[in-house]
Amino acid sequence: MIDFNRALIKSFADLRANKIGLLGGTFDPPHNGHLQVAQEVKNRYQLDCVVLIPAKRNPLKESGPVASDAERLKMLELLVSGEENIFISNMEIARTEPSYTCLTLQEIKAQISPTAELHLILGTDNLFDQKDKHTSLPYWKNKSEIFQLAHLSFVARDDFKKEELAKVNRSQYSDLEWQEIEANLVPLNLPMSATQVREGIYQADFPKGILPDKVRDYILSRQLYRK
Repeated sequence: MIDFNRALIKSFADLRANKIGLLGGTFDPPHNGHLQVAQEVKNRYQLDCVVLIPAKRNPLKESGPVASDAERLKMLELLVSGEENIFISNMEIARTEPSYTCLTLQEIKAQISPTAELHLILGTDNLFDQKDKHTSLPYWKNKSEIFQLAHLSFVARDDFKKEELAKVNRSQYSDLEWQEIEANLVPLNLPMSATQVREGIYQADFPKGILPDKVRDYILSRQLYRK
C-alpha cells in the first residue's frame, strides 16, 4: 500500500486507481507550470491521480539534463509536497537503457488493473514535425502503440489556435489518432518553460511565481544552473 505522505511511488499497482494521468519530461527544473498542467488535466478528465515521470535520457536527444537524477527527483518531491493525488515515479531514471514512452506505458500497464485507463499528457509542440525530432511524436518509437496504450491529451498555450493544426503533417497520423488529437486539446495560460527558468537563474533573476520557495531554496543551496 502506498504511503500517501510520500510522493515517490514504488509501483503503479499501489495507486489502486482507475484513471491515471502521466506527465513526463526532464523537469530541469520542475516548476509551477508543471503543477498547473497536472492539476488542469486531472480535473478536466476526472483522473484519480497524476504521476510525474522524470526522464533519464531522451534517446533522440544528444544532451541530457543539467541537474542530476537525484537532484531532479528531490526538486520534484519539493514541488508536489502537500499536493493531493500528484505523485512521482523514478521508473525511467532507474533504467539503464535509453527510455522510450512506449516501454514506459507497457511497464505501467503490466502493473495496473486491466480496466484502468492511462492518460498521457503531452504538449502541442509534440505534434509538429520539427528539426529537433526528439519533441516530435511521429518519430517516437512505436508511435501507433502509444495511442493504443493510453488516451492522449495535448496541452496548448492560450494563444494556440486550433487552425494551427493545419501545419501538422496529417499523413503521419491515422484517422483515429487524428480524431483523438483534435478532441483532446487543453488550452492553458502557461508560464515560462524550464529552459526560460534556467536562463533566468543563469542571470541571477528568479522569475516570480514560477518556482515554489522550497524548490528555489534547493536550487540556491546546490548552486544549480549557474554558468
